[in-house]
Amino acid sequence: MAARWGTAVVVGGSVAGCFAARVLADHFERVVVFDRDDLPDAATARRGAPHAVHFHALLARGRRVAEELLPGFDDDLLGSGAVRTNLSEARVYEPYGWAPTAASTRSGIGASRLLIEAVIRRRAMARPGVEVRPRAEVVELVATSDGRQVTGVRVRALDGSDVVGEQAADLVVDASGRTSPILSWLQALGSDPPAVTTVNAHWGYASRFLHLPAGAAPPAVGGFPIGAASDGPPATRGGFLLAQEDDLWLVTLSGCAKDFPPDEEEGFIAFARSLAFDDIADALALAEPLTPIRRWRNTVNRWRHLESLPWWPAGFACMADAVCSFNPVYGQGMTVAALEALDLQTELEASASSAELADLGRRFQSRIAATLRQPWEAASRSDLRVPGVEGGPPPPGFREHLELYDRVVALGRDDPAIYERIAATNQLVISAEWIEDPALRARVIADWERLGAMMGSAAPRPSGAP
Repeated sequence: MAARWGTAVVVGGSVAGCFAARVLADHFERVVVFDRDDLPDAATARRGAPHAVHFHALLARGRRVAEELLPGFDDDLLGSGAVRTNLSEARVYEPYGWAPTAASTRSGIGASRLLIEAVIRRRAMARPGVEVRPRAEVVELVATSDGRQVTGVRVRALDGSDVVGEQAADLVVDASGRTSPILSWLQALGSDPPAVTTVNAHWGYASRFLHLPAGAAPPAVGGFPIGAASDGPPATRGGFLLAQEDDLWLVTLSGCAKDFPPDEEEGFIAFARSLAFDDIADALALAEPLTPIRRWRNTVNRWRHLESLPWWPAGFACMADAVCSFNPVYGQGMTVAALEALDLQTELEASASSAELADLGRRFQSRIAATLRQPWEAASRSDLRVPGVEGGPPPPGFREHLELYDRVVALGRDDPAIYERIAATNQLVISAEWIEDPALRARVIADWERLGAMMGSAAPRPSGAP
């Protein structure tokens, strides 16, 4: 595809910035990516992504998009040491007990966030016209005097020189993550602050990499704590043990409502032993630890509703965690970044004139708001039920919908087809609209009490139900 425009700037070289750069490279002669960190080719930790050593997942939909944008992505992961996993061998703990994964035909790839990001970056940055500027901090947007048109960025070198320079651009894309200065940048342009929705269930997690003897655990085992039946273990605790690249394993223990897993040895093991299932604790007893236990507690869901602002600066777009960040424990962030890259691609293809390119950002913010709806509802649905959750309030009908949804989950224990649809929804492969099917609703209501008991709920049938 012949480049149509001159220069695009991407703020941030993490997963979202790399996906953005890949898409922009089809439409611009130059794509300049600025990041505060050194950006290594290898799968190594960096200062700007301290969360990368914890549980992450590129959901099935995200892998499909990565393969579409970066053909050969799966093969590159596998060639870099990742392992293909058969999910029929996984053990997933639900509030009702072990899910029926044995009938699953799905497969996945076991790889750390470190490796996934490294492969995405290596492939995206190899595109013609993409230039990477590490150790460079974008400190300000450059704009016209009225603030209505962004024309570039002001950048400070972090190599010790503190030199400040400018990079002109036809389009600037902010993909700088949770710590993005987007609100102060918009204020400097004269914009009012956007509405912000937050849901904070006070999660924390602790992780380490391990070696395990062959056969010590299935390739994926674990479960989330939300919704454990009332006669079970603490409903605030969960964890996952996952096969990763190069014969590594990752264990992440998680807790909500401030029931944080410890980051010291004895407490970590005791926390694992307190879970509803023994698999993780039993594996830890056989494990050779490879890294210290590291913790993470920045887990608030936050949506900055940029799509609702009365005006939007031309030549500027904002995406991924800079707009909407999710509780990372649900593993949605990288996949949402990939989906938003497709949204960016759509708007770039629709920009045939300079005026349409200038208006791209406004259209893009509206488009990704629709993309965000399903993952936001999934994350907030889980977190809004946690005792002591801050934010919200829950949307109208939240409790009624939650009771229905939980019973659909329970139905999946004995109906593998239902379970597979739930899994596909959680993987963002299909929308959640099927849960509202009248026939399914009637089936759930007819079995309301039994299904509720499986999920630890005694809520009465919906009013008007037979």
